[in-house]
Amino acid sequence: MSGSRWEAPDGLYYRYGAALHDADDHSCQLGEGTQYSVLLGAITRVRDEEIERLSAAVDRVRNLHRPVEHRGRTICVECSGWGNGSTDSPPTVHPCRTINALDS
Repeated sequence: MSGSRWEAPDGLYYRYGAALHDADDHSCQLGEGTQYSVLLGAITRVRDEEIERLSAAVDRVRNLHRPVEHRGRTICVECSGWGNGSTDSPPTVHPCRTINALDS
């Protein structure tokens, strides 16, 4: 059987890829003694970790593009280059394009 190998946290090896599936009966071959629940648990943990990592990245972007009051308007800190009460660029209204993209 060809294909790639993946080592689960329990030390067992699992094969994945096209070689897992038998062309005649479409069954999945996880290998002798392999427990499906162990593999599913490992995949679920990896998925949950990736969701947490991506969520943290979105939070960091939102923090960069946070709103601030400037001369009676709500502007985006990052897009406007706001700091010490002034802007380096023309004030950009908040929510900016980046926040709108994250919200869509």
